[in-house]
Amino acid sequence: MTGMCFYLTLDDYLAEWFINEHGGNNPVRLKRGSPECDIVELYMAVPPREDYIPEMGELFQVPVLFPHTRGKDPQYYHYLPPKAYAALVACIRTRFDVQMWEELHRFGYIGKQKSELIYAWMEKHGIEDTERNWCAIAKRYQRKRNTFQRNVRRARKNAKK
Repeated sequence: MTGMCFYLTLDDYLAEWFINEHGGNNPVRLKRGSPECDIVELYMAVPPREDYIPEMGELFQVPVLFPHTRGKDPQYYHYLPPKAYAALVACIRTRFDVQMWEELHRFGYIGKQKSELIYAWMEKHGIEDTERNWCAIAKRYQRKRNTFQRNVRRARKNAKK
């Protein structure tokens, strides 16, 4: 039994970015050394009971193959505990935010209109060109930008003291 999968429930844009980051294959084969692969390798376990049936993917879930490691064969280690699953999803969101911020923030002072930059960024990272995806990414970017500006103002205020 090879090719055991687990399924991630992610927002559309996040799922498309995640799939693209790991080579564009479906099911996703995690890149060795990536933070996601490290989390899965560390926490993949033998199912908690003998009658455990791996969950099957639903329509909006991303299938991810359990990686083969020297000490953990996915034939036996094909369970990801709930807290490890949550840590994996949080890692994916954080990596998305960091990459988005690093690549889009360079253009932060060009002007107020960033719609074309966000659409170009989406295209570069394999995210479908929809208004829904654009709005979600623009909101995430704006939240990061607001936090950054608050921290800059706070740092300037403390430096004056």
